[in-house]
Amino acid sequence: MNSTAFNESYDPNGMDLEFESFFEQVSCFIVTQLPYDKRCSFVKKAANCNDNTNFVAYIKIMFCDYNCKNKFQELVFMSILVLFCLEMVLWLGIVVNIFYSPPLKVISQLCHMNEHLAGVTFLAFGNSTPNMLSDLFEYEDEAPVIPGVMSASLFISMFTGGLICYLRPFKMNQHATVRDLLFFLLGATTLDFFMSNDNMLTKTECWIMFSIYGTYLIVNIVDVQLMRKAMKRIIIEIEVLEHEMETPARQKKIMALRKKYKYFAEDERVDILQTAAGRLIESNDAQSDSSKFTFTTTRATTYRRQSVNVEANRTHAVDPTKSKNHRLFREFFESINPIDCHKWRREGIFIRTFYIAQAPIMFICALYIPVVDYERPKHGWSKLLNCLQIVLNPALTLTVGQVFIFRKKTTIWYKRVLYTYKYGAYSCVITVPVAIIVFIQSRTNVPPYYHWVFTIMNISGCLCMIYQSAAEIAVILDIIGGILEVPSDFMAITVGSMTNGLSDLVTNVVMALHGYEKMAYAAAIGSSFFNMIISTSLLYVIKNYTGYSVTLFTKYGINAYTFLLLGLAMTVFWAYMLNFQARRSVGIFCMAIYAMFLLFTVLIEKSFIHSYSKDPIIDDTYSGK
Repeated sequence: MNSTAFNESYDPNGMDLEFESFFEQVSCFIVTQLPYDKRCSFVKKAANCNDNTNFVAYIKIMFCDYNCKNKFQELVFMSILVLFCLEMVLWLGIVVNIFYSPPLKVISQLCHMNEHLAGVTFLAFGNSTPNMLSDLFEYEDEAPVIPGVMSASLFISMFTGGLICYLRPFKMNQHATVRDLLFFLLGATTLDFFMSNDNMLTKTECWIMFSIYGTYLIVNIVDVQLMRKAMKRIIIEIEVLEHEMETPARQKKIMALRKKYKYFAEDERVDILQTAAGRLIESNDAQSDSSKFTFTTTRATTYRRQSVNVEANRTHAVDPTKSKNHRLFREFFESINPIDCHKWRREGIFIRTFYIAQAPIMFICALYIPVVDYERPKHGWSKLLNCLQIVLNPALTLTVGQVFIFRKKTTIWYKRVLYTYKYGAYSCVITVPVAIIVFIQSRTNVPPYYHWVFTIMNISGCLCMIYQSAAEIAVILDIIGGILEVPSDFMAITVGSMTNGLSDLVTNVVMALHGYEKMAYAAAIGSSFFNMIISTSLLYVIKNYTGYSVTLFTKYGINAYTFLLLGLAMTVFWAYMLNFQARRSVGIFCMAIYAMFLLFTVLIEKSFIHSYSKDPIIDDTYSGK
């Protein structure tokens, strides 16, 4: 039999088929085991190297463009990646602090919410939804579900919540805080109970998890309505008592009712507060402002919550004698200028370096995201810029959103722009006429009454920016861990959980520093609860519906669950013990719980201690079973 006849009759086996699909299935980080001169060709062929790309193909740059030839060059390149990662963190902070936090206050006030309800709804949804959608669109991944969710919830609730308490001590909303923590404990224990039975979630169990979260939201909403009705009843009772004969008992009852009303009024609605930066600017003596940060524990009442005069800021520059387009182009260029010239002149070399680092970020954000900030003169209105953003913001959001949501993992993102730009072009059919109408109708020196509608574009643009910057940080750290050959499950439970909670950390801390501590802490609990209940259940349903396997636990999963229960139980304990005064000491305590979790995780990885997970039972080969 000749070789031709043999080849024609040969039936490929599983190993042959595996070699044919080798570059579609192999991990990109196998490249570290190849000689340096072979790495570029491997990176170009391996599909997983494109999978480990968000905006920039770092691995391709490392081994093809930068052409690393030894370990030292790898370390130099990874140092550059760390610097770029810090730039992404700066990007995230700027977006949240300048563009994202102001409209959250505005929309919370427009919806007549109090701080706690705004925290567990708008702020929690905004922080959690991008990561949830990312997980749902990447349901093919075989990464463990429960350990990642538990560790991320632990990071957000303990570390982020603790940092809020440390940076800005405050008086908690007693009933709402205990209710949230108890719901959180209920959700965590229910999820563990369902998993412990058969190591899976059925449809019925998923609906039970959804109903727990739905009940949680309904209770929060109803509680606010009942509180407002109680306030109205208290006012009526006080008015009745004031018409009665004056007696000590009557006066005592009125004082008790007023005290109760004051307690409710503190959480009645969201006010637009003047931030610490604004107070320092207005103060002649910056040192006398008590809102400045100190490392020692201070009382929650040492700074004044000063409300902003919204209408005065809106009509700050009204002048009917000026034309509608007075200073149109000058105002436009001032709005997109990334560096304040007055600040630049009076600052030193280090602050100027910081201004240079943030300049490209500020320029891109100023062009893309409209500002709606009731603390600013004219609420941040810039007529020409806002009219351009009516067209640019939806077009860019639709184009780039389609690229990242529906692209194949084996395809570089910018190759799909040629197919998705049409969606942005379609939006111009609606947005261009709207922009023209707004330009004709509005004035430069006062924002229109519908300026609040720009919060929709603001929040959508900010969420895109926040998600992409956090995703880029996650990709960079994942690449560094892969090159350094750190185990993937260890990276997921530690660095992965931190990057997933990074947007929560920055957003909640910024809101706390702006004077909304209750909203920030409520979001830390509410976002963790949302991730654990909704994200897990939805992901499990989709994976089972599409036939993909579900990896639930690793050796770190039970470890994360145990520390989560410990942290929540201890939070309830110290809240009651300290009369719901969130002090800096308890902030350190909460962060120490998360640090202890990381220590246990490292010790488990190094095999110094055993995890809380059960060991597999190995049957005796000769037992006859």
